[in-house]
Parts: sequence; C-alpha cells; structure tokens
Amino acid sequence: MKMNLLVKSDTWVLFRSTYGGLGATHMPMTSRERVLATFEFELVDMVPIHHIGFSGDAASKILRREVYVGGGIQQWRGARALWEGEEAHREFLKKSIEDAFEIAKATDQDIIRFHYWRLPVKPTVKIDEYTFLYGDPRGEYVIRRYNPSSELFSIVEEHPPREKMSLSVRLKKAEEYLISMEEWLENYRPRAEEFQEIRSLIEKYGGEYAIRVNGGSVGIGLSTEDLIWLIAAKHRPDLAARYLDIQAELAVRQIKYLADAGVKLLFSGVDIADNRGPCLPPKTFRELVLPRIRRVAEECHKHGMYYLYASDGNLWPVADD
Repeated sequence: MKMNLLVKSDTWVLFRSTYGGLGATHMPMTSRERVLATFEFELVDMVPIHHIGFSGDAASKILRREVYVGGGIQQWRGARALWEGEEAHREFLKKSIEDAFEIAKATDQDIIRFHYWRLPVKPTVKIDEYTFLYGDPRGEYVIRRYNPSSELFSIVEEHPPREKMSLSVRLKKAEEYLISMEEWLENYRPRAEEFQEIRSLIEKYGGEYAIRVNGGSVGIGLSTEDLIWLIAAKHRPDLAARYLDIQAELAVRQIKYLADAGVKLLFSGVDIADNRGPCLPPKTFRELVLPRIRRVAEECHKHGMYYLYASDGNLWPVADD
C-alpha cells in the first residue's frame, strides 16, 4: 500500500492509498477519520482535502462577503481592533474563528485551519488607516503599513535602521535578545489555561473534523523577521544554536499540553528555502537546524501527535533528511 505526499508552494496535498482506487468499498468516513487513516496508510473513502490557507480576497469571492482570514490583512485588522479597544479586539477574534470555519466548510476541507496570521501587539500610534507605529516614537520603533493589493502588513520604517548598524552591533543586540529569552524561558512553565481556546475548538469541532493547530516551529530562514540569525549561522553559529535551542525548548515544553487539549496535527515550519534552494548550506542545516527539528518531532510522536513541517522553495537538497 502506498501513499504519496506532495508539497508544492506551501500547499499540502494528501493522495489516497493506491488500493483505494481499486474498487474497495468503505462506509463514509468523517473528515477526522479520513485524515487520520491517511496518515496511518489505511484505506479511505476519498481523498482528504486541505488547502493550507486562503487570502482575504479569495475567501471573500467564495463567500461573497468580507471574510476574516488571510495573512497580513489579518494582522492589519488585528491592529485596528487593538487600537479601537478590548471589545473591538474580542469581536475581531470571534469573527476570525467563525469565518475560518465558514470558508473551510464552504470548500469541503477535511482539515480545519482556525488561526491565520496574527500580530498580538497593540500599536502605539495610528498614523493613518493603513499605517501603525509600534514601540517608542522617541526611541526604538517600527512602522508597519498595510498594502491592500498584496494583503501584506509590512515594516516600512524602523528606528534605529538595522541596515545602518555595524555587524558587531547587530550581533551584540542579538546576544542581548538571547539572554533575555533564556532568562524568561528558565522560569516559563506552561499552564493548561494557555491552551483553553484550542481545547474548546477541538471539543466543538474535533469529533467530525481534523483540526490544524499551529506551533512547534524551529528554524532560521527567509521568513525569520530579523535576518541577523541567517548571518549568525555563518559568523556566530553559537548564537544561531542558542536561538534554535530556545525555539525547540519552548515547543517541547508545550507539546504535552497540546496533546492533553486533543491536538493530533501540529503544523509548523519556517521558510528555509527559496526557488534556488535552501538559504543555509545543507551541511549547516544538518548540523544546526535538523537536530532541533528532530527533537520536537520525537516529542510529538511520544504524545501521539503528527508533526508537519512546511517551507516555501526548493527543498530537494535536504529532502532526504
């Protein structure tokens, strides 16, 4: 019996078992049963479906109304809601969950994605409808602007500008960040309450559907907001290793609580490649990144969870790993 998993352009397509097309008969399955059976290389009644995500524009064309899903558009909507106050933000979160389910249901998804991109930080200044400042206007800050055509909420200005800092200064700031994160992690103990929303969604929808939960991402890549970590992988691999260790340790500590909440599919990933290939040399990837990914995967398996890792780009040079 054979199952193929095709990963292309950040889209996961699960093909049914070879024997499923040979006339075998099955009682209709629930979406959850269909997905989990596929992962176990068992016969299924039809190909399980999961589109990794929808843009706000595409979803709105399908449902013929504004739909609260997408990437940067959701970060921008969240910024507006946080700026308007707690009640507006609660309504934003509620509508985002409801719309994520509605678009998944309308397109016959077997795996439901409830959480799209978020930026859970209240802006300091609203500059205009599309532009917000985060941080200290008289000190360190970034300005993000929403582009409706691309649906991205990107940093368009920062102070002080990183590109004008020397490499030694940037590496020093990176090390200061690591020290603060390591101190925080030393005292961090997950609490079941942190995962209550996930538990509630699985209790409500998990009997019929497979639920996608985002988490456990470990990596350094093009989607890492500060590219200093790619630079560190070459010039200060000790700093890059500490950065990855923080990611892996945080993930490992949370996995038991995710499993207790009913999670079966943990969707992780970092864009570690572009169309030309991995952004780190394969040797560096194998020595620096892969052991941390394996650590998280093994912890997931210990708790009966599947660990999925996605990336854009050409992954063939490291695919066998």
